[in-house]
Amino acid sequence: MKDLQDDAGAMLRRAERGEHLHVVIDRRAVAQLGPVEDADFWVASELMEERIRGAQADPDLRRELDALHPDTLADL
Repeated sequence: MKDLQDDAGAMLRRAERGEHLHVVIDRRAVAQLGPVEDADFWVASELMEERIRGAQADPDLRRELDALHPDTLADL
């Protein structure tokens, strides 16, 4: 933990290079720090639209929304 507090940047650079680090407090491993494995942080809009259009909506969503707020514009 002391190394992480003293120089977090160095620890992150080690993780970026592929090293897996364990954060230890009082001789107990409490966390892991390592490289991100094949994470896509940016997705092209065409791919996102394809993913959304192909997804099944929650069939109970309308019932849950109605239970939370049953009034609609038609009721006013």
